[in-house]
Amino acid sequence: MFENPPPRTEDERMNPERLAKVVSLFLKQQADGVFPGGQLVVMRRGEVVIDEAVGVARGFRAEEGEPPRPYTREQRACVFSAGKPLVAIAIAVLEYRKLIDVERRIADYWPEFAAGGKLNISVLDILTHRSGLYLREIERDWRNYGDWDGVMARIVKTEPAHPRGALAYQPMGFGWILGELVRRVTGKPIDRFIEEDVLEPAGLDDLRLGVAPEEVPSLARSYWVDDKPPKLGGEELVGFEEAQNSVEQLTAVLPGAGTVGTARSLARFYAWLLDGAPAK
Repeated sequence: MFENPPPRTEDERMNPERLAKVVSLFLKQQADGVFPGGQLVVMRRGEVVIDEAVGVARGFRAEEGEPPRPYTREQRACVFSAGKPLVAIAIAVLEYRKLIDVERRIADYWPEFAAGGKLNISVLDILTHRSGLYLREIERDWRNYGDWDGVMARIVKTEPAHPRGALAYQPMGFGWILGELVRRVTGKPIDRFIEEDVLEPAGLDDLRLGVAPEEVPSLARSYWVDDKPPKLGGEELVGFEEAQNSVEQLTAVLPGAGTVGTARSLARFYAWLLDGAPAK
């Protein structure tokens, strides 16, 4: 029989040797070619105990036509699905204000959503990726991500591909649907609601949903370095780097898939959550 180990003391958890091993592994992975460059930030009780950057942010491939740019601690990048908690917290704020009930149907707030057999899909179904929806055709069409109303119209027409309750991860649909829910309830676009009602009150104004076109060249590029092509749900993602680094994707409002910031700003957001800051 295995016994639970005794709880670690504060000194053990913050042991400098342990932290040094974490940093060493991070640097070794980059040197071994696991990733071209990146940031690593660890916070403990509001204190930054690791803040590292390594490798290149842009110019990793010669065909890019630009010299390699070092990955600094201040380098911004799209953090993609690591931004999903921002949208979830937006829903939590509305629940706290008693403006929504997560057990209720999406269609109660967005009537058109009921079309195509989606009447009973609840807010909680979307939050837990159990709606049964599969929006792959919309997700593939990254050149039209900037057309919010067009995306919503296509979602309305989409019929569930799986029974409600089936676990099916929604990379983009999660944010799109919850973002429209926020707009229907508050009258604010999701990016403005997150900025004004979540990030600014928490002092976290260094995270954003998308950037202006002129800012795109300042962001770190995303690279696929594996020999095998990237896949999602068993399907190859054709044009992965083209889409991930495109002006169309990086300037669009993509709740849950298009947050821009640094590892430090993302760590500060999670630290804020752990501190139990009240929703206002």
